[in-house]
Amino acid sequence: MKEQYILGIAGSIRSNFKDIEVLEEHINHSSSPERLKSSLKENPCIFSNSDIALAFSLFSAKQEGSQVKIISISRIFQRSEKEGLGSDRNEEHFERIRNVDFLTLDEHEVDAFYSLIHNSTGIILSSPVYFGDRSSVANKFMQLTNRHRMLKDKVFGMISVGAKRNGGQETTCIYGLYEALMQDAIVV
Repeated sequence: MKEQYILGIAGSIRSNFKDIEVLEEHINHSSSPERLKSSLKENPCIFSNSDIALAFSLFSAKQEGSQVKIISISRIFQRSEKEGLGSDRNEEHFERIRNVDFLTLDEHEVDAFYSLIHNSTGIILSSPVYFGDRSSVANKFMQLTNRHRMLKDKVFGMISVGAKRNGGQETTCIYGLYEALMQDAIVV
């Protein structure tokens, strides 16, 4: 029997993609939302707002009996080597953000990514809000899935995080859900 799980897609360029498995561990080992919150505060890893919103969404799915997995869309892109990277991890992270338009697909990572999408029963995409729409990497996710019609018959939900109330979160979700509908997903 095929393993069934809800796949959380972290769609922020600020996603801590190198430690995203740590976030999955917090989700799977927490017994309550309060415990998840405190374990994230105690952890030295820093996650983006949309990563944390996604974690709580996946925690709710886990509480309802679903298995959950999380991956960052940033993991499947490699930065072009137009500039050298420093040895400092934060410097590397900020260089990656600064050069987001120069990212290319990492063919080794993309096959595993496609397999995760294919084997999932549902997908939750998180994204920060940029001018009432999703992030560039969340947009790349939608382009990748659209190319192969990967969302067909998948349950699909979206989470957006903005800097202020009424800051475009609604339209960000509507645009993403509309594109998922165009791929024959079952949106929630």
